[in-house]
Amino acid sequence: SFGGASGSLTITPASVGSGVNLPSLGTNEQYGSVCYGKGIYVVSKYKSVSPYTVSKIAVSTDNGSTWSDSTIPTMDIGGHQAVISCAYGSSMDKFVLLGSFGSSYATDTTAYSTDAITWSAGGNLPAVDNWRGVVYGGGKFIAYKDGGFAYSTNGTTWSSGSFGSFSPASLSLAYGNGVWIGCSTGNGYGTYRSLDGGSTWSQCL
Repeated sequence: SFGGASGSLTITPASVGSGVNLPSLGTNEQYGSVCYGKGIYVVSKYKSVSPYTVSKIAVSTDNGSTWSDSTIPTMDIGGHQAVISCAYGSSMDKFVLLGSFGSSYATDTTAYSTDAITWSAGGNLPAVDNWRGVVYGGGKFIAYKDGGFAYSTNGTTWSSGSFGSFSPASLSLAYGNGVWIGCSTGNGYGTYRSLDGGSTWSQCL
């Protein structure tokens, strides 16, 4: 308990509860990102050592009580492909998967689905590179990598974007209230924002 002039606050540890485990991971497999849309949770998977092929996602349609493991054939390229990130775009009613892992196995691959069950090969990203993640906001998907990004307004075709003077590494992106915020924890560190959908960026922190 914490007391003060205006009252007190008591913190009670949360119980672990009775959650259900995600599908079993194989040797060296890891879960990546999670997204939600249309009552469906999607969790991406990848492997931490070569060969990086996983090309799987875990899907739940009952608020995480049960999960099914699903393979995405369109993401398996050359034996070194993984689903590194996922996002849902409400304006276009699509889930998008981003494939990549490690600069030695760079790619430009995406996949999309409207139900997280049946997947199709998406359009290629503008460059074969070490893409790190995909997020959605303001009517567009943004796939990002060190120093640059690509965007899509339909989830299937992609165009190059530029951070301008912002040259991020280990980037994290978020969108809200019409503003994109990008935070870099590597070289080119700093926090930048865009007020025009990603066309221009200025440092804010």
